[in-house]
Amino acid sequence: IYTQILADLMKAAQLMPATQTLKGRATKGAANALIAKVYLTLGSMKKYGEKYTSIADTRFDFVTNPDAFYDSTRVYCQQVIGSYTLPNDYASQFVVATKNSTESIFEVQFTTGIRGSGNQIAAYVCPYTYGSCFSLGYATHRLTKKQYNDFNTAHPGDYRLESSIFGGFIGRFSQYTAAGVASATGDLKKDSIFVWPNPKASTNEKWPYLYKFRDPAGTAANQHGNNFIYLRYADVLLMAAEAENEIGNTETACGYVDQLMARARNANGTPRTTPTDWTGTSLSRDQIRLNIWN
Repeated sequence: IYTQILADLMKAAQLMPATQTLKGRATKGAANALIAKVYLTLGSMKKYGEKYTSIADTRFDFVTNPDAFYDSTRVYCQQVIGSYTLPNDYASQFVVATKNSTESIFEVQFTTGIRGSGNQIAAYVCPYTYGSCFSLGYATHRLTKKQYNDFNTAHPGDYRLESSIFGGFIGRFSQYTAAGVASATGDLKKDSIFVWPNPKASTNEKWPYLYKFRDPAGTAANQHGNNFIYLRYADVLLMAAEAENEIGNTETACGYVDQLMARARNANGTPRTTPTDWTGTSLSRDQIRLNIWN
């Protein structure tokens, strides 16, 4: 099966153009990035896949040399690196006005105003009473408190957390909700919702909500115009970093991650001190691997 997957993707990389005039169509970069992801999966199977010793488990035996797969991951990441760039503002790539950014490798396209073409993901990640979901947020897809707490402990003040979680660090956000029975003019009132990490004692909103999958201008729960980003340049940099680290090139791995750290520090144009670069920190290969995964 993996042989067929790779053959299909390699053929796609050969046939597809580097760019597409119609947004949303796959490119050579998308195929090469997915090839790298497949090789990374193959390499990790042998080293980190959990095998059951109590039974005859042969699931990963076809992977004889994981380092060769990590090397292939590195090679295919190199086919992509340099063809894309990281926007200065991490949060901008999730905004409708700037979707299909220079970081985007493959995005599922959505729009508003045409029935059935709106992004419905927001309905699953929005709080129950979030305004642009028109009180139709299902709140079924949330982070765990541990995910939030671990990230906040490792990177206090990190712009990426602030711009990815409803309420950011203070656990409070303002929003517009219908004022009781909607009037003929559709009057709205401004309200506040308290969520993790500082929810009100009386509220049930005690979990972190994902913020970046919503369109603030959405007109209904299934009419959000932001795209779903399936694969972006940051993924490729992290794949390249993991592969380089596994074959012993730790400083090269740190250099890839540093690009993401620098973008995160830039925030929305007001520089911050966190997160810091990895290069020169003398992290071990095991530490770098764990940090990359996180």
